[in-house]
Amino acid sequence: MGEELTSNIGTKLYASPEQTESNYYSFETDHFSAGLVLLELFQPLYTEMQRIQVLTKAREGLIPVDLELKFKDLNDNLKELLNPNPWHRSDLKSIT
Repeated sequence: MGEELTSNIGTKLYASPEQTESNYYSFETDHFSAGLVLLELFQPLYTEMQRIQVLTKAREGLIPVDLELKFKDLNDNLKELLNPNPWHRSDLKSIT
């Protein structure tokens, strides 16, 4: 684990902070990307500009308020998955 992996592969908007800052990362980077995809599945996004804005803010830890209020368990999962520190990310918990 933690060995040098591929770089400059994939969509930068979905890349984890450790992917954009260095070539050193491990499987926790996938948790970050999965968090962004999960957010996108539950948050209505009507334009490409809105999508970019919401995902960019999520990368900074800002989850849309309406999503936060409507899906408490999801919000808790997103905060863990989108933690900038890869060692503090965890797998999904049950979303009810």
